[in-house]
Amino acid sequence: YGYVYTEVQKAEKNFYGNDNLKGYLGITEILKVELMHRIADTYGPLVYHQLGETPRVYGLQEAYTRFFADLDEGQQLIREYLDKGGDNNKFKEYDMLTNGKTLKEWLKFANSLRLRLAMRISNVDATLAKDQATKALNDNQGVLEGARETIAVMGKNYINPLCAVAGWGEVYMNASMESIVNGYEDPRGKKWYNTALLEGYQKQLLGIPIGLPMKDGDANIYSFCSSLNTSTIGEKTGAVLMSAAEVWLLRAEAALRGYTKENPRTCYEYGVSTSFTQWDCAGASEYLESDKTPADYKDVVSGGKVGKDMKALITISPKWEEDADIETKLEKIITQKWLACWPESYEAWAEQRRTGYPKLIPTNYSGSMSPGVIPTRLPYPTDEYSINRANVDTANQQQGADKVTTHIWWDID
Repeated sequence: YGYVYTEVQKAEKNFYGNDNLKGYLGITEILKVELMHRIADTYGPLVYHQLGETPRVYGLQEAYTRFFADLDEGQQLIREYLDKGGDNNKFKEYDMLTNGKTLKEWLKFANSLRLRLAMRISNVDATLAKDQATKALNDNQGVLEGARETIAVMGKNYINPLCAVAGWGEVYMNASMESIVNGYEDPRGKKWYNTALLEGYQKQLLGIPIGLPMKDGDANIYSFCSSLNTSTIGEKTGAVLMSAAEVWLLRAEAALRGYTKENPRTCYEYGVSTSFTQWDCAGASEYLESDKTPADYKDVVSGGKVGKDMKALITISPKWEEDADIETKLEKIITQKWLACWPESYEAWAEQRRTGYPKLIPTNYSGSMSPGVIPTRLPYPTDEYSINRANVDTANQQQGADKVTTHIWWDID
């Protein structure tokens, strides 16, 4: 927020009216939406404004309206620049987000982002959601489609932060992920995580109970579980913010809701297959015919000291069922999207809150901040109360108590 949005404001202040920099300004408007929707989806109401306006708190409903408007403006600025003979490659050398592609790639990213935000509000404003989804998919620049089309931060001496923390002894597979990938026999699991170090389980993936306070057992008990696979997520691996697999699964949901005339099954299966290709995994066709379901979680690591065995809550398989009801189809789509978003946990978390899928094994231990439920937001940083109290108070008045269990605008489940 402090870094990216400050740079966006500088661009808005200095570059409006400069025809040579319209393309750059267009990029900043799209980047602003990518950043600010993530912050809004994490905390709720936020300070969001453009040049010439007084800073104030926007509720999420108003903020989303502005997100769509800013995407419009960003795309228009890029198109005006290109239509007047601007260089499509002008900013390629400095672009850390589309892997040094062209301005037209930013148009495609904007369409994909518009589709993401459209589906995010589908439960609270179906009319606007449909309008924005169809606008995204009808744009002549298209959306992300190919397995290698990702929006990721990389290059310029960037170090992937997930890889950086992998050696801290704090980054492991969780119980829900173990339940899903082991039950589905999903080959992506071993791309993402190492097999366990626990004697007798060295060929298996083992997860950690979600939200478990270490006081419940020896802090080193779970160090034998499946850690992050740093051969897949290395220092130079891009930090993915959006993938084509996610976009295909967004399209599947849009079709399921009747927003488009696309076939939900076709989009769903493209989404899964695209994710497999993205992670260099074979077997997508067999996976999509599988009737397997997630496995119960057995806490084999603690040796009875903690004993957090839990039943799998998910009963669906990867196989599409044409005669299933709409809710079952939605659960299949979102469960696969949750997997396909890995390791972009903010987006996976947002979709789980919006839909209730996948049905994750809940936090329900003494000391949990939200016993029995998945946290629905993050509290505002404590610094905000000392340096920005008026705006925090306004935000809390709009949304409710500053707690991890307060629901934000689009989260009505």
